Amino acid sequence: MTDLDANTVETSYTQVFVNNSFKQMARFPDNVTGKMLDPLNTQSGYALIINANKPQGKNARATVEFTSEGDVAEIPDVTFTDEAVVRGLIGKLRNNIFSAATDGAAIQRESARKLSFIGTNNGPWTSDGSYSLPEGFGYIFDLAVLDREGEWFLKRIITRCIINQMVELWTAKWLKRKRENGVFESITQIISPLKIFT
Repeated sequence: MTDLDANTVETSYTQVFVNNSFKQMARFPDNVTGKMLDPLNTQSGYALIINANKPQGKNARATVEFTSEGDVAEIPDVTFTDEAVVRGLIGKLRNNIFSAATDGAAIQRESARKLSFIGTNNGPWTSDGSYSLPEGFGYIFDLAVLDREGEWFLKRIITRCIINQMVELWTAKWLKRKRENGVFESITQIISPLKIFT
């Protein structure tokens, strides 16, 4: 446990290291490059998405198709957990798909390429009017898509006991302003409700 003071800065990502090796968060499609925000490369965890549609009605169930462009596999035949998140980068920030199951999104696989969800951000995906966008880039975060060694997903409950492994969760949103050899010194938090595919 660490006390934080006013000399902290916030950023927006979290990293997990197991035995000093960086691990990827469970996502579909898999990010095998380790690079972030590279949607033109399907190996970096993004699929080309098309035909995103929401019928009229506040909080109506919307659908989106994940294409096979770039050899992206079919959506896994799984039941998504109550902690799944669907993101779609489609245009302006307010137009992007954001659907978090913790907020009632009820994310479901409809077919090998189609996913349905209820939008949970403030924008056209939750408004009363119908809405559609032709294409963009998307991905899914969820424990249900954890399928590669070293992937992780943060869960509210302990689902597996980790033995003989040092697990460190580095939350980059907490960085000390103190510099040592020109590098910011970060705070390490150990989080117990963590599942790692081994």
